[in-house]
Amino acid sequence: MPLSVIKTHFRTGLAFLLFSVAMSQTGFAQAALTADQVMAERSAAQSALANGDRVEALRRIEIVVRAIPDDLSARFFRAQLLVAMGRGAEIRDEIELMTMLNLPNAERQKARKLLAKIDSEGKRLSGKITLKAAVGYADNVNAWPSGGTVTRGGLKYPLPDPVYRKFNPVSDRINEGQVSIIGAYDLNEARNTKTEFSLFNKVKHAPDTVSADQRYYLGSVGLKRIFNKGFVAKGGLSKGRLNRVNQSKGEDVNTDLDLTNYNVEFSRKIDQKVTLGYRFNLGKANHSRLASADLSDSKTKTNRIYIGTPLANSVYVRSSLSTARSTSNLKNGTIAEHTKSRERVNKTTNSLSVLAFFLLPHEQRLIGTATISRVKYKHQMVNTNQRRNDNVRSVTLGYSINGVQVWSGLDGLSLGLDASYSRSGSNQASAKINSGSYMFSVSKSFNM
Repeated sequence: MPLSVIKTHFRTGLAFLLFSVAMSQTGFAQAALTADQVMAERSAAQSALANGDRVEALRRIEIVVRAIPDDLSARFFRAQLLVAMGRGAEIRDEIELMTMLNLPNAERQKARKLLAKIDSEGKRLSGKITLKAAVGYADNVNAWPSGGTVTRGGLKYPLPDPVYRKFNPVSDRINEGQVSIIGAYDLNEARNTKTEFSLFNKVKHAPDTVSADQRYYLGSVGLKRIFNKGFVAKGGLSKGRLNRVNQSKGEDVNTDLDLTNYNVEFSRKIDQKVTLGYRFNLGKANHSRLASADLSDSKTKTNRIYIGTPLANSVYVRSSLSTARSTSNLKNGTIAEHTKSRERVNKTTNSLSVLAFFLLPHEQRLIGTATISRVKYKHQMVNTNQRRNDNVRSVTLGYSINGVQVWSGLDGLSLGLDASYSRSGSNQASAKINSGSYMFSVSKSFNM
């Protein structure tokens, strides 16, 4: 598939995503409230509460919150109602987010008090179970290089595809199913020490592209301690397993992969607004199921610093800078195999990433990320005097909305649209890869 067609597919998906956001902003115009209507709904909520009808009070104030998401007084009124009704766990994530936004100190203190009340009155065990189904499209499922060539000794040679017998990217539909469990357990009465855990399972299938089919399993456990003055320390362990199609049509396709990660993280809030943090991760990747799989075994040490800050009442931005050093982790083998493994694996990756979170009207959210990475290989050569260097740029956009805002029959469901685009430049021709995808998803969450 020509690059122009790939870009067209991605632009189409991206335009669809942005169009959906725009329509969601205008399509709910009938729910917009005038100043008089806001006052009427707020008064009705207060009257209902005075009469002991918390359910009606909640219904009324949620009308205001959905139409005007940055109405802090309405949000706090709603939060206080839910806490009083024993439903504080439902609103905890939102209240925690409010402590990170650019709000007056008095408002952040109010949010912290609500969090403390939820933690003191709630169960020690908290968490969320999420079921998700998604369908979408990817324009380069087989990660085909834009030039269809490989560089050897400074010269370019054709790179035939042994599986699909094609000399171009493979486009295909993508089907996904996910189950995730995220939770925490408070270890003391002060609620400042907790263990965190997660379980994740994803199944991915592309009808015509066996190399994209996979099952992914991930489990993690960690310890978190909150100290005075906004200082937080965390440490954890995760284990993952990626099962893929190994052979097709008598040709090698993919290895299976076992992933182990150890991490520690420290962060601190400055002036109750800006968060500074540092994270260290030691990762091990063990490949299997193919004859030469062990040559890709690696150990990676990653150091990351980040800074997060609110830009408005409904916008949060975080930037991070990281450096990762990967080295061969081949346990056994000949001298030639160790040399081959180092050529394949040993590299340094420096990355700059920016994430922006937007809280939109009518229970909508938009998350965008942009990442630039520079990858330098230590031993892999593209010619006599030049080592391989890659430059990777990627952009993602994720949009979600509460289904009830679209149709009452979708109450309790979250609808999502995600788009991504990646462009890799390199002095190694086979590493020049461009790809784009977009997905539509439906998810359902349950509080533990």
